[in-house]
Amino acid sequence: MNSCSEPVTKLGTSENPYNIIWYTIGVSQKDLPMVQAKANEYLRKKIGVELDITIIDWGNYNQKMNMISISGQEYDLCFTSSWTNNYVNQTNRGAFYPLSKLLNKYGQGIKKVLNPYFLSGPRIDGEIYGIPCNKEVAQQNVYRFNANFLKELGFSFSNFNKNEGINSLKTIEPYLKVVKEKMGGQGIIPYSVWKHYTYLLPNQAYIFGNSGLPGAVFIEKDNYKIINQWETKEFQEYLELYHEFYNKGYIAKDAAMVDDGNSTTLSEKFAVNNAQYQPFADVAWSESAGYKIISFPSFRPIITNSSVTGAMIAMSINARRPDLNMKFLNLLNTDVYLRNLLQYGIEGLHYEKTGPNRIKYLPAHNNYIMAGFTLGNLFLTYLLPGDPDNKWEQFKKWNASAIPSQVLGFHMDILPVASIMASVVNVTKQYNADLMTGTVDPKVYLPMYMKALKTAGVDQLLVEMQRQLDKWAKTKKDQNLSKKTEKDKSIKVKIK
Repeated sequence: MNSCSEPVTKLGTSENPYNIIWYTIGVSQKDLPMVQAKANEYLRKKIGVELDITIIDWGNYNQKMNMISISGQEYDLCFTSSWTNNYVNQTNRGAFYPLSKLLNKYGQGIKKVLNPYFLSGPRIDGEIYGIPCNKEVAQQNVYRFNANFLKELGFSFSNFNKNEGINSLKTIEPYLKVVKEKMGGQGIIPYSVWKHYTYLLPNQAYIFGNSGLPGAVFIEKDNYKIINQWETKEFQEYLELYHEFYNKGYIAKDAAMVDDGNSTTLSEKFAVNNAQYQPFADVAWSESAGYKIISFPSFRPIITNSSVTGAMIAMSINARRPDLNMKFLNLLNTDVYLRNLLQYGIEGLHYEKTGPNRIKYLPAHNNYIMAGFTLGNLFLTYLLPGDPDNKWEQFKKWNASAIPSQVLGFHMDILPVASIMASVVNVTKQYNADLMTGTVDPKVYLPMYMKALKTAGVDQLLVEMQRQLDKWAKTKKDQNLSKKTEKDKSIKVKIK
């Protein structure tokens, strides 16, 4: 060995940090480089890594991540979910690294802070392939109201029935009628829905989440009978009510062509729309829109596969240093300084502290606005001016009140029916938007839709879905029986 040669510094140290390539979703931020530099200064000393973050636009994220995955391009971490860069599909394609062993070795902090449903629900064949962002564990449909219009027209939430699904919406109709009569001439949309909205009924769990694709079960204990939700009377009742609203002028004529309803919300041109709730969401919505938004629940929160996989960080199967990636994810979910730095930016520049755990934005905040739900444990983040002191305690209380679906943890592998799935997806693209916005008469178009689905092979898809669910349910039952047997044996030993 040459005595003059320089010693090789081990990768993953402050002197030779490992570069973590991280793809996430959102809008490019002007001040990301300076925040990333600040984070890297901290991470080099802490665990010997640096971040290389790329933010991909909301509308392009799914397509770009698919291209990256298919090409085998090297990266470390990425945002995945039930609605973009689909967690189940990418896992079944072999794109993500199995994390259970890494969690046990380097992720003990994650295991301590995550809601147990976040660790059990995303498992595929017993293995977990992504770390959910610790936040609301359930999903709850709500109707959002422009509070100014509600007050101006003499209505309040006492006029409506909460947590009653379609009956809640029916009690809101008198308000929509008044909005149309008194504000329609000002361009106000009484009930704002759009192209990608899908119904979530309180008594149905959807196998493919919020996509609107056929495949569901009624939420009942030990019920594993697959149905096509579009053929149920509950679903059809919603379609007919929406069409009635459309004909009465409560829904915009171009609703089926609107890609994103946020523009209507930000322009204050709506009276009521739909949203997915989390505790104190009204505060965040109001701050974002610049006026007061309040919400009214359509039904109780439900824990579903969509909700537990709604925001996750996965590791690439091609990651060179899974150990260091997991060490970073553990820190991201347990370190208050790092978590708030990545979400809010630099103290004194992007925000200032107004208390030990409370901040207010400074003008430079406009140069660094991150999608906080993509960045790990929300329970570590600072409170904003409108947040109550007990915000995170209320989150936990709300999570505890949620009802878990009996198929929580079942994730269908579509590979055996991939070609049929592609055909079914194409059919849904032709019909879903028009039906779900009330644009067309369901009594005419729903039979056409069902016929097209059958031609595409939906019956075979549902049969395969049922086969996989039956197998999963049996395994689950056997596991529960085994745990009960072990518990009984343990009790008998203690008695002796």
